[in-house]
Amino acid sequence: MQFSTFVLAALSMGSAIASPVVGNFPFDNARKAVSEAKTNIQQQLVQINILSNNRSPNTETVTNIQNSLLAIGQSMNGLIVPVTALNQAGSAPLSKEQLAAVPQFQSDFQNILVNIDLIGKRVTSSNLNKASIAQVKPQLQWTLATVGPVSQPIISFINVYAPKYATYKTWTPYLVNIQALIIVVLGPIAVALGIDISIL
Repeated sequence: MQFSTFVLAALSMGSAIASPVVGNFPFDNARKAVSEAKTNIQQQLVQINILSNNRSPNTETVTNIQNSLLAIGQSMNGLIVPVTALNQAGSAPLSKEQLAAVPQFQSDFQNILVNIDLIGKRVTSSNLNKASIAQVKPQLQWTLATVGPVSQPIISFINVYAPKYATYKTWTPYLVNIQALIIVVLGPIAVALGIDISIL
């Protein structure tokens, strides 16, 4: 009896090892990270809109805008590891459920791009005076500069694993705007996003 139990357990273990892995776990991680970042960035956009309405920004207002931009930068930088993992060699193909989630994944990331575009425009063309904009520039630069390193792995992943679900071409206007904002913030010597926008 005990021997047969061991045999059954061993057979079950062998079957588990031999069966193919279903589902792409890096995609699940990236999808969760993008969804969380989207929520965080939406919340910070609300704060920045409120703070930048002040026609005479004081030190506290500028500090709060800096903190919001830092929070956005942290959310964006937090995406680098999970989205880079999307393109690791040997990842399993997407399951049916994961394929069905690809459009929402792209929509969530587009939402991030839309909001970063709005944030950049709001900070650089709001009621903030030149001195205040200069103070928040490093944090804004950090936020904008992460867009390229995060976008490219997602685009590459979709091209390989779910090309028929690709909707990332709709990101082009926002990527173009963010590139323009980088030039506004950093000057004409700004480094490009690292994405060939013409192919989107």
